[in-house]
Amino acid sequence: MDIKNKRLISVDIARGIVMIIMACDHVSFFWNSGRVAEEGLRGHIPHYLNIFQMLTRIISHFTPTSFIWLAGFMVALSAFRKSRDNLSETSISKYLTLRGLLIIFLQISVVNFGFMAISFLSLNLRSIFFMDVLWTIGMGLIILAWLRLLGKKILLVILFLNFMVFPLFYEELLLFSSKNDFLLSLGIISFAPIASGKAHINCLYPIIPWLGVMLFGYLSGSWFKDITGAIDGEKIFKKCINWGLGLLSVFFFLRFFNGYGNWIKWDKLTFQDFFTISKYPPSLVYLLFTLGLMFLVFAIALKIEKSGYSGRQPVKMIIAFGRVPLFFYCVHLLLYGAIPVLLGICQKGGLIKVYLIWFVGLLILYKPCIWYYNYKKSHRDSFFRYI
Repeated sequence: MDIKNKRLISVDIARGIVMIIMACDHVSFFWNSGRVAEEGLRGHIPHYLNIFQMLTRIISHFTPTSFIWLAGFMVALSAFRKSRDNLSETSISKYLTLRGLLIIFLQISVVNFGFMAISFLSLNLRSIFFMDVLWTIGMGLIILAWLRLLGKKILLVILFLNFMVFPLFYEELLLFSSKNDFLLSLGIISFAPIASGKAHINCLYPIIPWLGVMLFGYLSGSWFKDITGAIDGEKIFKKCINWGLGLLSVFFFLRFFNGYGNWIKWDKLTFQDFFTISKYPPSLVYLLFTLGLMFLVFAIALKIEKSGYSGRQPVKMIIAFGRVPLFFYCVHLLLYGAIPVLLGICQKGGLIKVYLIWFVGLLILYKPCIWYYNYKKSHRDSFFRYI
């Protein structure tokens, strides 16, 4: 299969699975009265009401990691395609920069409204500037657009520093950023996922801790091409399995010894304590756990593509969502989020209600995603090619 001429169904399947599970967590955020979260945020340790609430929450942990990793992964494939079309590296970087800026615009408009409709409409400037995962992806694309020109060796060094060294200086950076309001705001969007009364910004996904995930995705894009641009599906499947199991093995090792790599440490070796790991900021064990799961999901997607099940209805729905992830992300927030916020019925249901609304919402979103993909496909030179 040539990545220049054929769409990677496995990537669409993997992204679709990520979007569907992410949607469940967002439905829970807006509708679930028993939901708890904020793992690690300002040192917070959540205590789940029951095992079902916990599983509903932690199964979604791998979705932002996958979202950001896949963004970097697709930069590698997109750059490879465009270079084969004889576009200059500068032109490719400009395209990626423009796309990053558009994603940031969607963050401060559509996504802000979806998560914070009441604050947005009342122009409550203390909380209106909410920077979610699209902020990180947009800024990551802009940085990666130019950083990739330095070569893979430099990117590997940055990746190592980001994952292994940056956490060692996190507390010192927090202390430094608290000296004045400007540094605090800069710290919040750069590395400190906190909300403060002194700043007008709330950011759960700051740039620095997550940039390494995007770099990892970009560097992994080389798996999908060789000199001829051909794809060896079985070889990549084995790589995904090996990486997935390897990262999960390191996660269990570091988590068990409860030391380096853990922002939230367990007191007793129970299931809940063991799997309560810091997401804000992402600890090393969180990244190992979620990246490991993501690689296994990618392996499943590769098998589904190879098996020929892509034409079956459940898989077609997954593919439809995975083909237009940015469109799905923005629209699903308005469907699942803005409605209960505006009606004043947020977090007034249980898990059964959550799963029912989640399923019905996916059915509603299916046709619009198909329509948007077909429209975008028939207008390749329009503005919508960036979305």
